[in-house]
Amino acid sequence: DAIEGKLQAHHSSEQLMGGARINFIFHDWYSRALAEFDPLEGLSDHEIRTAIR
Repeated sequence: DAIEGKLQAHHSSEQLMGGARINFIFHDWYSRALAEFDPLEGLSDHEIRTAIR
């Protein structure tokens, strides 16, 4: 399973190597960072409407 990039509950993330480690980082860290990111933060409604035009 580690070769296929699947994290199992009994393995810690420090034991993963190669593609399994990359898969863990992408799905755990990166997806969490994207979920917390607000692309409209700091933009007014006017600025958003201008960008859409």
